[in-house]
Amino acid sequence: MSPAEEKQVFEVMEVEDVGQRVWKIRGRVYQDIRLGEIIYALTNAEVEVPFEVIAIMAFGRSLPEISRGFGCEIVIKGQKGELLRQVTHLYRI
Repeated sequence: MSPAEEKQVFEVMEVEDVGQRVWKIRGRVYQDIRLGEIIYALTNAEVEVPFEVIAIMAFGRSLPEISRGFGCEIVIKGQKGELLRQVTHLYRI
């Protein structure tokens, strides 16, 4: 596994703009994720853009955390959210 792959936290499959810098992201968890955690999207120039996890939803309910291997929806907040439509993964730096 490459160093970049080791830092992958979430595979992005679908992105929805909720408004006011908030985005719903549907996909698969590669590493455990917790509420309040900061995860990153990487630009083509490898600039790290931070997003805060403000909600996690799976199995029809809200969760404080989710373990690797599960599909879920996370809600994240941050600047430059339009970048999320161009990435395939979110990372832990």
